[in-house]
Amino acid sequence: MNALYRKTPAGQAEVASKAHALPPRARSLLIMIDGKRSLTDLRAMLGPAVDEAIALLEREGLVEALREAPTPSAAPPVAPPAPAAPAAPDLAQIRRESARAVTDALGPMGDGVALRIEKAKDFDQLRAALRLAADSIENIGQRRRAEEFLARFMTF
Repeated sequence: MNALYRKTPAGQAEVASKAHALPPRARSLLIMIDGKRSLTDLRAMLGPAVDEAIALLEREGLVEALREAPTPSAAPPVAPPAPAAPAAPDLAQIRRESARAVTDALGPMGDGVALRIEKAKDFDQLRAALRLAADSIENIGQRRRAEEFLARFMTF
């Protein structure tokens, strides 16, 4: 039985007066009984001797069973979190990384295109500068590298 217990008026008086000269475990149990902790909870805190002590407290009229405690049920399934919205592209980061990639691909010939990328004030200007960079990379015979460049940086 997993009942909830509460102190009777006599039990409340006993906590204050110690008139019944209860054994220490029974007194500790009486103090802990609050109408919220189940017998299972009390056993977990004080051990198996709770059964003997609760019987003594009931015989003395110091506690009474309220009702059967609810059995802990399994927690309801939690829905997985909604997938996070893709992060907004960071204009400054794309400008930095793509300008560096243009310089790596074209060397000093790419300085003008890299500068145009760095000066892009919005995604429309950046898109145009990235297309110019890809065309420049393709014009030196590196079509595949130009395609990879666009795939990497035209993600917005």
